[in-house]
Amino acid sequence: MAYAAGAATSGVITYADTTDATVFIPEMWAAGVKGYFEKPTTFLSLADTSLSGLVKKQGDTIHIPKMTVKVATATTPQAVSAMTTNIAYHSPNDTETVLQINKLAYSAQILTDVIKIQASPEMFNMYVQGMGYAIQQDVENYVGDLFASGTIANMVESTITTADNKFILEDLETLIQLMYSNGANPRDGYVMVVSPELAAHFMTITAFTSADFANTIAQSLPGGTVDVAQFGSMGGMPVYVSDRFTSGGTANTIVGAVFKPDNLKLAYQVDPTVVSQYSVDFLGTKLAAYVAYGAKIVDEGQVFGITNP
Repeated sequence: MAYAAGAATSGVITYADTTDATVFIPEMWAAGVKGYFEKPTTFLSLADTSLSGLVKKQGDTIHIPKMTVKVATATTPQAVSAMTTNIAYHSPNDTETVLQINKLAYSAQILTDVIKIQASPEMFNMYVQGMGYAIQQDVENYVGDLFASGTIANMVESTITTADNKFILEDLETLIQLMYSNGANPRDGYVMVVSPELAAHFMTITAFTSADFANTIAQSLPGGTVDVAQFGSMGGMPVYVSDRFTSGGTANTIVGAVFKPDNLKLAYQVDPTVVSQYSVDFLGTKLAAYVAYGAKIVDEGQVFGITNP
């Protein structure tokens, strides 16, 4: 009997034959849920999760240094050789951003015949898919709302010039100018995530629909990743779409954001996990998939928020 060796085929995760299984195998369910949890999304796939190891199994707070821009001291080799005092050091009083593990998402159900479900690949995939997607969407929505429901005053604002959700070439020119004016090179790993309405209007921009800006090129751009469904590229940046950005007509409504993925930290204290217990009261197996996490934008001042006029 083989334990779960999940492999994605045409969007469906398949597992080895388990028709001879006579006991509940939690490892197989955990692997199944995690397989669907890790399927490509937008913000969840873009976020930097490298800090997760700092809070695995213990601790719930990560202090992230918020490094200020440093200015080098200009001097000469001769001046350094003649120095009789200490060199000048930067101030050690940089501020910090605090990331807290304060979110937990779970999906739970009671199965009266878990062994039969486990032995049927079709039934098994239906259940693990439902649980995996449920907790995945909770994380995706929370992380996306850090931008969509953020405070535009803390970001660099780029306002659409004509009408709500109508991004034209002049708006791209404004955004690019703002980025360079703030020391940000669009091709230096920045990505653009926009609302579905804004993405639809991109199709009216010739520079976006041209073969020179096709999705195949976007995949090779700095900041691009094959783990996220890219919509194309704009101004040298991969473009992604998220429904966490709304089409609201209120002034200053954030309908898109440009940022570096390493400015978005996502930490898991508990990776997608499945726990179970047989219940005599319900004559079935209680099954729950859950994940514990926290997320934070390290420096909102390095985020370029696209807003409606």
